[in-house]
Amino acid sequence: DNFLKLHEIPPVDVMQKGFPLKHNFKNMIGIGKAKHILYSDIQHILAEMQREIGFKYITFYGLLDDDMMLYSEDDTGNPKLNFQYIDQIIDFLLSIHLKPFIQLSFMPKALARTPDRTMFYIPSVISLPNSIEKWSFLVKELTKHLLNRYSSQEVEKWPFCLWNEPEDYVHTFGFKNKEEFFYFYKITFDCVKECNHDIGFGTPSLITDTLEQTDDWFKDFMEYCKKNKCNPDFLNYH
Repeated sequence: DNFLKLHEIPPVDVMQKGFPLKHNFKNMIGIGKAKHILYSDIQHILAEMQREIGFKYITFYGLLDDDMMLYSEDDTGNPKLNFQYIDQIIDFLLSIHLKPFIQLSFMPKALARTPDRTMFYIPSVISLPNSIEKWSFLVKELTKHLLNRYSSQEVEKWPFCLWNEPEDYVHTFGFKNKEEFFYFYKITFDCVKECNHDIGFGTPSLITDTLEQTDDWFKDFMEYCKKNKCNPDFLNYH
């Protein structure tokens, strides 16, 4: 009884003025972890996808994971950085006209306060840094490297953010003490902006429900940012 009978469907006026469609779905595509983009079969799929559809940005996890071999320390605890895999990933993405969404996640094990807290079959370490000074060094050096290799004009077009779902401590990637994360965010925000103030740095990648939850995580986060002069440039949620 709930279906319209054929004769009840109103006629279509093909003479009315049309309007262009906005294909917003083509703004962003997502993939798993950063390291996956180095696999030849994934590269083939992404290249074909770009030829047939053409997305603008791509987002992924684990840019700072240990399988990217970015961060290590020498015998005396001094940081050592290796950008080879990151460069290979971004070189490929730009070659197929995809801009990276730079999510600074997750924590290198040598830099982790709680290195045994992990997610995924190939582990990502879900931890705050054990040294905010070494973390700041990592973020600044990575940002400066990207600016030097790809130019300010290019990198300023890439969105940056810190972490994925930091508000969900119970199930996924979050932190029990939100104030500690807020400070972690401010330090990271300041490090990137110190390298280039025009880089867009947004909120962490939040769960959509967070914007409606009653525990005020998002409200508290935004109030902290306003008070500490680290207001995000865009809202980032999924």
